[in-house]
Amino acid sequence: MEKKPPNTRLDNPSTEPSQLRFVAIYSMSRYGFIDGNGKPVIDAKFDEAFPFSEGLAAVRAKDFPKNWGFIDGDGQWVIKPQYGYVGSFHEGLAAVRDPSGKWGVIDKSGKWIGRPTFDGIREFSEGRAKFSVWEDGTPVRMGIIDRIGRIVAKPEFEYEAIISPFSEGLTPMKSKGKVGYLDRSGKWAITPQFEKAFGFSEGLAQAVKDGRWGYIDTQGHSVIRPQYTTAREFKDGWALVFVKGRAAYIDKKGDIVWRSNEDYHPPDSAG
Repeated sequence: MEKKPPNTRLDNPSTEPSQLRFVAIYSMSRYGFIDGNGKPVIDAKFDEAFPFSEGLAAVRAKDFPKNWGFIDGDGQWVIKPQYGYVGSFHEGLAAVRDPSGKWGVIDKSGKWIGRPTFDGIREFSEGRAKFSVWEDGTPVRMGIIDRIGRIVAKPEFEYEAIISPFSEGLTPMKSKGKVGYLDRSGKWAITPQFEKAFGFSEGLAQAVKDGRWGYIDTQGHSVIRPQYTTAREFKDGWALVFVKGRAAYIDKKGDIVWRSNEDYHPPDSAG
């Protein structure tokens, strides 16, 4: 029997569609929310909105044109609009920008976790978040904080546009033009040696050497040698790769389990 590529739906397959909520664009350029069955659940009354995450959604309302806040599944304000910009909640915490332009972290009650002193903060994962230092309006360096806002790794690392959060205890960071992996204590677990590298999934991560993509394990050992034009993370034991203009799925041994019959030239990113 011919093997088929795995299901690539982005939502959680164990979650009932009726329990999901999505941002939807309605008339008059307003945002509201629909459930997984397409039924409107919150009226379109917001100027901007993010999808729900951990029971809350970040929105900007027309009555508060310069401020963002958070609503619950009934459309009621849980954290009133007061922030210049926000991220979604992850692990009970969200990065928000105060009126002065500095970023900090709040919990689901809106309480600040430490003072807002950072130029930028990304989402939390495994109790850690990356923060950025900006110069002349441009992000140039990165560091890491923990859940109480304490700096775990000083901002001594080069800024990367594609930022992978912590996964399986490690996160990629760039130093002196090469990418390695830091552990949760902020120490090198895998020394910088890659041109590009991304987060771990199912024990493997994409890493680039000599312009070719391959996969490494959490010890930094090459498991699938660099040979692809680009590659995606493993899901359910398979990963999407591109080689010689063709898309294919491989298993964790690097064996091809499905190959496209059509040429395709993907963008050079992890996707």
